[in-house]
Amino acid sequence: AVAGQVLRDHGPWLTAVTLDQLIGLVCRLQDACAVKTESLPVSPVNFEASPCARVSKETAAGLRSLMFGSGKGTSLPQEWWQGWCFEDDAQSTCPYGLRQFEGGPCGVVAVVQAFLLRSLWMASSHPQSAEDEQCQDALLDALTDVLFQCAPRGKSVSVLIPPAVGGTYTAEAQERVLSTAQDCCMLEFSDWKLLRLAWEVPPLSTAYIDTVNDRTIGVVLFLYSALLTRGLDTVRLDVDLPTEAAMVGAHGYCTQEAVNLLLTGV
Repeated sequence: AVAGQVLRDHGPWLTAVTLDQLIGLVCRLQDACAVKTESLPVSPVNFEASPCARVSKETAAGLRSLMFGSGKGTSLPQEWWQGWCFEDDAQSTCPYGLRQFEGGPCGVVAVVQAFLLRSLWMASSHPQSAEDEQCQDALLDALTDVLFQCAPRGKSVSVLIPPAVGGTYTAEAQERVLSTAQDCCMLEFSDWKLLRLAWEVPPLSTAYIDTVNDRTIGVVLFLYSALLTRGLDTVRLDVDLPTEAAMVGAHGYCTQEAVNLLLTGV
């Protein structure tokens, strides 16, 4: 049913794809996501009380080196200062569309957008008519899917949060994270359902999700989290030229290496 819906809605784009091929793809996606069909935990979990390891100076330096490679960049441009939210101006025609404020993190946003659409289709929700809650759920599914895909077998997912002052993330603290992840905290998740639930409550909800009154650096933190989850040394080995690995390229734009990591996990 899902494959038929995709073919009907997007037939002009899929002229070389048969219905059988789409059915096979949907079946494989369903098998891959079967673990997530179980209901999420209903009991409240205090993630703020979870063990949180500080990012060391050495890890922060390695992360910064991998972000900028051999280039001269030392800090992400302000264009990267954004969290995850939907485009208000497109709600009537594209309710599932993620907002990108400026150029730069386009590759990161595009990958999460693709996983978001997959989540809507897997839930048998037509993207064009999806309700706000369905879109929000699909976004949190997508964030979880991407990070768990990056995790090597047997390794947990690392999720970064910036240092908080009095339970809030100040502009100064967030701006500092654009240049270094030192002093950030790492939360570890080995269970898909727990991470999926964690996005809905502090500290992750306040660190990653934009609201009307608060703008976060959730996109930057998400890329940092993907790199640490995969492992900095492993990411270098994944790319064609390990000595030139970089996630941010010319003019502050996301590189193909970053897109590959988020899209495929390697």
